[in-house]
Amino acid sequence: MTVDPVILVLCAIFAAVILFVIGIEAALNSGGAERKAVNRRMQMVQEGASTQDIISQLRRNTRKSSTFLGPVGQAYGHLDYVITQAGLSVPTGRVAVIMGAAVAMLFVSIALSVAGAGLDTSLSLALGGSFAAAVLGGIGLPYFVITRRMSKRHKAFLRQLPDALDVMVRSLRAGHPVSSAMSLVTTELADPIGTEYGLAVDEMTYGLDLREALENISKRVDVEEFRYVVVAIGIQYETGGNLAELLQSLSRVIRERFRLVQKVRALSGEGRMSAWVLCVLPFAVGTFLLVINPGYYTDVMHDPLFWPGIGSVFGMMLLGILTMIKMVNFRV
Repeated sequence: MTVDPVILVLCAIFAAVILFVIGIEAALNSGGAERKAVNRRMQMVQEGASTQDIISQLRRNTRKSSTFLGPVGQAYGHLDYVITQAGLSVPTGRVAVIMGAAVAMLFVSIALSVAGAGLDTSLSLALGGSFAAAVLGGIGLPYFVITRRMSKRHKAFLRQLPDALDVMVRSLRAGHPVSSAMSLVTTELADPIGTEYGLAVDEMTYGLDLREALENISKRVDVEEFRYVVVAIGIQYETGGNLAELLQSLSRVIRERFRLVQKVRALSGEGRMSAWVLCVLPFAVGTFLLVINPGYYTDVMHDPLFWPGIGSVFGMMLLGILTMIKMVNFRV
């Protein structure tokens, strides 16, 4: 029985294509452990860092406000809280020193600029305005950047939380203990929840209780929905019950709540955009007039009613901005 040469050629081509595809897959999957890690903790693990080094570098505990220093201590404690919630590892003292140096540099620069411009203003008014602008730029701007990072981190954590709970539910139903379920989250999910769960697993490895490890996550990521998870697991830990069913119910509730929040934000998007325009427009117009026609303001600065009028205008604008912020932000 002879075989048609065409069939042999087709079989050879088919085998070559199969081997080519297998070779490409092997090349893409080569060095599996060297692939990019899903979060910061896994990256440190791939680099060979020990558990103690990982905890010391990634874990950050919020300090309590110092009542001995009064408002300064409270401000320092709040700054430490914001930095912790933003997921930054930089020391709070270093941030405070950088802010203070920025305020000093900006104050000197603005004061020299005002003096060089020869504006007809009193010394106290020039120094006060320069200091206010320096504080706004040296402290207000960095604080705004850190709080924005904190807000994005909280939103990312909340977005990942239902998926993390689903991963734990599948692991628990497969018969794994809670620590193994949490370890699976650390290898499957990205930052911030992957790293935070990994730190909790590392703390439990060093002997910390499950509830305490979850409480530490809640302190580092102050998200209301996760506090529900901590309370529910704490109650189940003492009373017993089906933890998988409990986590599945929490996952469903948190996901539905997140969808509702996103729907509210979508419906209020036009109002928020209008509020932003109304907040920015007066400052943009004032800056534009000051650039194209400096005399529009400087020619009347010697008038005794100028600065009280400017102060009252800024006060009313601030009140209007706060009112619009309250009107377009809905608590769900």
